[in-house]
Amino acid sequence: MESTQTADATLVARLNDLLQLDYDAVAAYRLALHELESTVLSDQLRSHLDDHQRHIEELERHIDRLGGMRMPMPHLSGVFKLAVQSAVAAASDRGVLLAFQANEMQSRDKYARAAAETDMPVDVRDTIRRAADDEVRHYEWAVRSLEQMGAAEDDADVRFTIAFARIHGRSADAIEAAERGAMNVAERTRCAFRDHPVKAIATAGLTIIGIGMVASLLGDRWR
Repeated sequence: MESTQTADATLVARLNDLLQLDYDAVAAYRLALHELESTVLSDQLRSHLDDHQRHIEELERHIDRLGGMRMPMPHLSGVFKLAVQSAVAAASDRGVLLAFQANEMQSRDKYARAAAETDMPVDVRDTIRRAADDEVRHYEWAVRSLEQMGAAEDDADVRFTIAFARIHGRSADAIEAAERGAMNVAERTRCAFRDHPVKAIATAGLTIIGIGMVASLLGDRWR
């Protein structure tokens, strides 16, 4: 029984990590839609945004089925992503798409890693693989759209965006891994005190607060 609870807690933490990634994306999309001038690009982004909303709904259903606690919020690293996107996107539709491409690169890579994992129920794996395919499609659309605007790989702003995405991706991975570990502990604690809801809420709450402290320290390290 204990090993089952531990496995479920680990899976819930992994699903919450992806759930927060999609909340990151929703916030980034809304900012992009606010900045874009092209109605054609906006319509396509709204379609992609619908995909992320579907990811959220599907991930939350899996978490609920496992009896887990949802984390319906962006990652702590997502605040920095939005700040950079806002700064880059202010110039033009090309800037908006470059910032979008940087965020989608991180989403694509993270979902690809999750989709490659095999130690999870088939229905969960299928959900993650479908979402991973969506992320590839979103990223490739951004690349094609930028090419149509005349952007080339050796352009200074394109090189900067790709370099930033890779550097920030590594720092975000470290921060989000700390969050995921804390969520795992919180979920296991909540399961252990399932018959004592006050203790469960208090202990899980303190653990989640610890996520912020660890992430803050990691964030300082990568600045």
